[in-house]
Amino acid sequence: MDLGPIDDSVLTMQALHRSTRVWNGSEDPGILTIRRNSVVLHRLVPLDELIVGYLEEAGFNGTTRICFIGIDWHLITALVERWRPETLTFHFPVGEMTITLQDVQVILGLPVDGLPITGRVEQDYDAFCLTLLGFPFPENNKTEGRIQIQQFSRWFPNLPNNAGDVEVQRYARAYILQLLGGTLFADKSNNLVHITYLQFLKDFEAAGKYSWGSATLAHLYRQLCLSADIDGA
Repeated sequence: MDLGPIDDSVLTMQALHRSTRVWNGSEDPGILTIRRNSVVLHRLVPLDELIVGYLEEAGFNGTTRICFIGIDWHLITALVERWRPETLTFHFPVGEMTITLQDVQVILGLPVDGLPITGRVEQDYDAFCLTLLGFPFPENNKTEGRIQIQQFSRWFPNLPNNAGDVEVQRYARAYILQLLGGTLFADKSNNLVHITYLQFLKDFEAAGKYSWGSATLAHLYRQLCLSADIDGA
């Protein structure tokens, strides 16, 4: 069996690729740990019909309709071993494949046209959270600028039927933040979401003009590249 790559003029990072350990057989890299918090999301915050309109306006209603899907860790590990950071494609014996913006739009229902998700939070964390979520930013998270997803269950219990528009909007933002940190932009923490995303949810109509699908795909590419690294996990 040809271990490859046959031509390293394009695939120049083989020495740093996870598959090198597989080919050498000297050290089994093992199965990757797959991280997502969608289970926590569906358990902590029910999808109340009062917030659906805001989720749709912001471009996330399609994502909320996706049922829980089991993850095959072995299959994903095998795919990562075929992922090439140089070309952002999976290299198979039959050719190359990749995940496209159309895939993201069809599968996740996210908008792929619009403004880029970029920038940083300039506002004071406490004032920002008090205005848009209704609680001060947790003191122990200020260094990293991230919130523990599990805390949303305490801050946002079941939405009252007589809730005002401001409260409903805060619940919608909390739901979207959990969706971003738990599924779309999940990372190795498996429990944190960065407060910087909140700036894009101040106005739901404006939020729907951003290309959330592009940001999700870029994040996925980055995580695949990190996982394909010889020291990745």
